[in-house]
Amino acid sequence: MNNIVLDIETLPTDLPWYSDKLKDKLAPPGSMKKAETIEKWWEEKAPAVLQDRMQRTAMDTSLARIVSIAVKVDDNPTVCFCQRLYHLEHDHDVLESFWNYIDKETNRADIVWITYNGNRFDIPLLVHRSLICRVPPTRFMTSWPRNGERYCDIMESWCGLYGDKISLANLCKLFGIEGPQTKGSDVFEWWLAQDVQKIADHNIEDVESLYELNKTIQEAMYRD
Repeated sequence: MNNIVLDIETLPTDLPWYSDKLKDKLAPPGSMKKAETIEKWWEEKAPAVLQDRMQRTAMDTSLARIVSIAVKVDDNPTVCFCQRLYHLEHDHDVLESFWNYIDKETNRADIVWITYNGNRFDIPLLVHRSLICRVPPTRFMTSWPRNGERYCDIMESWCGLYGDKISLANLCKLFGIEGPQTKGSDVFEWWLAQDVQKIADHNIEDVESLYELNKTIQEAMYRD
């Protein structure tokens, strides 16, 4: 059996038609009645509202672009596939490199995917983006997994399907693990600053933290 610890970092969509769709739906708050107030909203507020809505697509499993995938197979070193590093120019290249690595390093029939909020985000995103980019997955995945033989979502196991969420950093702290020191919410800012190494470092940090967290939980549950 291969245990695969996986984490994905994303960027907002850059699809012009989706941006146009959001623009068409933009409207000032209904409470605004005066023409001059509405005009001022369009001039001063509308661009920021549009930008915010576009940035939210980074958390949409159908629209987000994959900028980086970090993966740790069993106890092997963590490997990261990140755009603009190692000649990977697009998420198509990231996905192709990732799936080739998984094909080479894992057993086709016996895999457990270990993630943090992965059942709702990372796994569906990986499936959706692979299909959109025409990169065939080299291992079977379902778009909407649940914890079981092939999937272990630590956050879902801890919180339940409908419980309060807890961040990876905070759950690591509860178990006395250092956990990630950087935030995924900064990924787009690093991208705009062309500091892709920070994105890769953060991605690796998340996987290493998740690996240690899963190991600690397993040891606590199954002590001899």
